[in-house]
Order: sequence, then C-alpha cells, then structure tokens
Amino acid sequence: MPAIRRSKKKLSPRRVKALKALARKIDAEEGPEIRALAREAFNHHRWLRGVVDALKSQRQKRGLSLADLARQTGMAKPNLSRLENNIYSTPTLDTLERYARAVGMTIQVKLVNANAA
Repeated sequence: MPAIRRSKKKLSPRRVKALKALARKIDAEEGPEIRALAREAFNHHRWLRGVVDALKSQRQKRGLSLADLARQTGMAKPNLSRLENNIYSTPTLDTLERYARAVGMTIQVKLVNANAA
C-alpha cells in the first residue's frame, strides 16, 4: 500500500493579513451579539445548576443515598451521581421532576411575557 503524502499549504503574508482583517470585521460586527447569547446561555446554566444543587441538598437533608434515590426514580445510580457532580450536565425537565418527587419536592414552570421579564 503506497504511503499517503499530505502537504500543508502555506499562507502568504498577504493572505494572513486579509484573514486577520476579516476576523476583526466579524468580531466588530457580530461580537456584541455573540457575547449576549453567551451571557444568556451561562445564566441559564447557572440557574439549572442552582436547581440541581438545591435538589441534592434536599436529598442529603432527608438522609437519602444515591442508591435510595435510584430505587425511587428508576434512574441508574451513576447517572444520578453525574447529574449531581458534573457541572456540565444539562438534565431534562423530566429528569428534574423525577428527582424532585423522590425528595418530596415539585418543579414548577412559569410562563411569563418576555417583555415583562
């Protein structure tokens, strides 16, 4: 089998300069919008982690182990551990509701007019 040769195309200084200018233009035009979307995503994630932390605190307050919670929710113990400890987890509403019921709580979702929020 013949060896595959790969070559890396070198960019000319002129092309590098043009690409940097394009990157600055995109950053200037779209940067504020991208930063606003990122802030919104981070705020949502922070809120979601707060919900999970509150549920975990309630579980501990009630003296329930992850094994107890697994039996009550029908969810696997490793999944519950990941939910509680992985800061990047993004649980579904169904998962949060099952967890909440198991620790004697409920999840309430409230819809409000976006202009009023």
